[in-house]
Amino acid sequence: MSKARDIADIGADLDELVSFHTNTNLTVTVGAGGDYATITAALAYLSQFSRIFVNSGATVTISLLTGFVMAEQVHVKSLDLGFIRITSVDSEVVITRSALVTDFGTPSFSAFHATNATLPEIACLFNMDTSGTATSRNGICCVEGSKVRIRADCGVKNSGSSGLVLLGSTAVTGDTDVDGTALVGTGGSIFTGSTDAAVQVRNGSSAYLVRANVSGCATGIFARSSATVDFWYGNATNCTTVGLRCRDNSNMNARSSDVSGSRIGVFASHIGIVNFRYGVATACTGTGVRSFTGSTVEIADAAITGTLATSHTDVDLGYGLSVSGTSTVNGDGAGTIVTGSAGHNVYGTGACTISLKGASLINAGGRAAEAEEGARISIHDAVLTGAATGVKATTGGQIAAVNANVGTPTTGDGFTVTNGGHIFAKNATGTLSVTANTIAAAGIIFS
Repeated sequence: MSKARDIADIGADLDELVSFHTNTNLTVTVGAGGDYATITAALAYLSQFSRIFVNSGATVTISLLTGFVMAEQVHVKSLDLGFIRITSVDSEVVITRSALVTDFGTPSFSAFHATNATLPEIACLFNMDTSGTATSRNGICCVEGSKVRIRADCGVKNSGSSGLVLLGSTAVTGDTDVDGTALVGTGGSIFTGSTDAAVQVRNGSSAYLVRANVSGCATGIFARSSATVDFWYGNATNCTTVGLRCRDNSNMNARSSDVSGSRIGVFASHIGIVNFRYGVATACTGTGVRSFTGSTVEIADAAITGTLATSHTDVDLGYGLSVSGTSTVNGDGAGTIVTGSAGHNVYGTGACTISLKGASLINAGGRAAEAEEGARISIHDAVLTGAATGVKATTGGQIAAVNANVGTPTTGDGFTVTNGGHIFAKNATGTLSVTANTIAAAGIIFS
């Protein structure tokens, strides 16, 4: 190439760069008949531009043309490409899973991977096919302080492993106002159908997932190791293992979210903290809400109904609410509903604390509430009618049921103590298994 030609090319590039700096939008196309054959090639070109401030800004867009199939891996390292937006002409863009052959670590054979970098904004919906192996085939993975922005109704569905993985990184998804209210015509991002957890948020990562859809996965969202997740109004229904899992000092806001049809709707463990206020957990196949090992869950005004499992020999199965191991669950108020479980509506074991004052705990296939091995359950003013076997405190468990109404159970007494259980049932409605206010081997019921 001649020197004159080199100068001409440079001049053309400078003209384009100056035009961009003067608030001119820039779009390149990828696919058959487009400017580039791959996303990688388009990014290589656009990453050469250095942007300066222009009032109102300018957009830099990669448009994936009709029929484009992503058969590549994009790895951004130590570079900020957040000014670039990836869109598509088609409603979905296929990712060829068998093309994800490079392991970027953790392990992760990701379609999009960021290391100490900012990925382009994802403004289209990708759909991973079933070619090749599924193991560790993720849609988007951010590590080492990376960032990604994913627009409403966009993301990666049917990932071989996870749709989104964050390790010490940040993701902002959906199109919402600062108060979490969806903007007109928009919702959350989409990570449905993943074989593993739809979204993994780990190692101090932060994820804003308001109104996101993580349904139909093994696990909807898994937050661990001091992670922070905002999943307000999210959809984690029909997950085969857990809808929402939070552990290891992580914090999850799942207010008004839906985990119906999942095996375990919400599972907090090992000092996990979950806000499930106004949440919905209908027809979970195992347990509606589970809190374990020093965790805290807020379920005020939540509806945990119709848990399907009939076995309650395992603490994970057959309960509307299952709490153990120094955990705390609060659900005070008449708006809280834990009803219609095939097993017990509420079950506490170990040094846990459950407060459901004024709640509705009706129509349990087993007990309305049971406390054992030092568990403490407060159900003052609660409605407990329709239970097969009433309320029970055993092996040092304590139940405070002042003004509660247990009605007439199908089997046995309304209030039962065994092996040193304690029940405080002043002004409560229901029969007693022992003489009131008298210490017995079975325990004591104050009435």
